[in-house]
Amino acid sequence: MAIQVLSLGSGQLSTTSQSNLYTSPTSPSLTTVVKNISLVNVSSSPVTVNLYFKPNGGSVRRIAPQNMSLAAGALAIEDQEVTMGAGDQILGDASAVSAVDWVMSGIQR
Repeated sequence: MAIQVLSLGSGQLSTTSQSNLYTSPTSPSLTTVVKNISLVNVSSSPVTVNLYFKPNGGSVRRIAPQNMSLAAGALAIEDQEVTMGAGDQILGDASAVSAVDWVMSGIQR
């Protein structure tokens, strides 16, 4: 099976606790490696963000510091690779609505 380098998703973080940002495909069953998640505060005030990993059928785990603070206009890049199996999820939330843009990149096989 070929390896694909791709954008896994993009959007704005929700204020809803642990909103789903990405789910690794289950049909066909693929392995995904998240290479990085870019977060940009597009608001004029500081915002806190949280990122999580949830294995399929497992418990939620943090993949970034709790309530990581982003200054107005600031960029944070989470570049610790996360290996995902079928149905695993990346989740996230922010302290303010429409304040943080995100882009996730990785590979699938």
